[in-house]
Amino acid sequence: MAVTLDVDYCRSHFPNLSNGWVYMENAGGSYLPQAVIDKTMTYMTECRTQPLPHHAPGAQAKDGIDAGQQGMADMLGVSQNELVFGANTTINFYVLAQALRAKMSNGDEVIVTNQDHEANVGCWRRLSQNGITIKEWQVDTNTGLLRIEDLKKLITDRTKVICFTHASNVVAATNDVAAISKLAHESGVLVCVDGVAYCPHAALHLKEWGVDFYGFSLYKMYGPHLGVLYCKSGVEEYIGNQNHFFLEGSMPAMMNPGGRLYCSVFSVAGICDYIKSVYEHHFGKDDGCSPRDRYCKVFDLFGEHEEKLSNAVIDYLRSKPRVRILGPATGDRHVRMPTIAFVVDGIKPIDIIKAVSHSKIAMGGGYHFYSARLIETMSLADGVARVSMVHYNTLDEVKLLCEALEPLLR
Repeated sequence: MAVTLDVDYCRSHFPNLSNGWVYMENAGGSYLPQAVIDKTMTYMTECRTQPLPHHAPGAQAKDGIDAGQQGMADMLGVSQNELVFGANTTINFYVLAQALRAKMSNGDEVIVTNQDHEANVGCWRRLSQNGITIKEWQVDTNTGLLRIEDLKKLITDRTKVICFTHASNVVAATNDVAAISKLAHESGVLVCVDGVAYCPHAALHLKEWGVDFYGFSLYKMYGPHLGVLYCKSGVEEYIGNQNHFFLEGSMPAMMNPGGRLYCSVFSVAGICDYIKSVYEHHFGKDDGCSPRDRYCKVFDLFGEHEEKLSNAVIDYLRSKPRVRILGPATGDRHVRMPTIAFVVDGIKPIDIIKAVSHSKIAMGGGYHFYSARLIETMSLADGVARVSMVHYNTLDEVKLLCEALEPLLR
């Protein structure tokens, strides 16, 4: 018998969901399961000290931090040394850009898009101040989508890095990471992928995709406010040390100036605990399944459920002649993420957000969501309204959303 997601079970892990609001701004940051909250409290109340094994509190801190890092690595199927746990993805990409610049020469090229969140654009564009040529892989101005054929025209023998998003936080369409990575590597080019808008919804297959660098944010993935940067083993030859001189050649430390945020990394193990709990609830305990397989199976359940939510919202919006949906007009999880941005003829997005808030529905909108170049390219001066859902949202909540929107859209 097919297994479907027990949404009520999942919701029982998230204390914030009892606050009486329908939360549909998850792309700005998801709620935390109790397991993550408990880990945070443990560190803050029992072992807030340097994680060194010379005394009991230090050993407890070290073990907890190691558990968080190793737990995330096990789920992703990578080595712990390939993961940088930084303050956020914007900082991680900034450090990466500086690290790669150290080994580049004047006239070398970096390709960026105008579809990305600025985190994966601005840090690279700044390199133009130091002799690096920046090229822009541009979206179709009507659809907001990227075409690989356009990328091929930009690659030369001076291209060093291609930077693009896995899924836009506005148009939400997924880009073919494996195909773009293959294309880049055929020309000896590195790829840097922003997976922030993708990671809450589907399992990451970093090795299979062949990416060199992949950044994502744990606070969008039911965890603390941290960014994780995957750096494929072997990329050390392309980067310069960004940390203290005595950490030269030591990964991931050389990519993490200032070091880890101990409390936050300690709490990462809570994400793993939550995923394990969801797995065991649906598939049983002690079946020998690896953390990697558990993660993939659980996120497959998440994706199946989220696709139903997306289709329900998109079907409703498509029935309204004044509504323009950005990105593919489908909820197919293999085509887009359950982040649905739209505009309505005659109504400013900010007014939509304010109106539905009276029904205790939290949406985002009225600005560019840090994808300012995309919003400008698509001539959306007032920004967009955005519904962003994750696995703990329900079809009943979608119904409430549609009821709140109806007076505005009819």
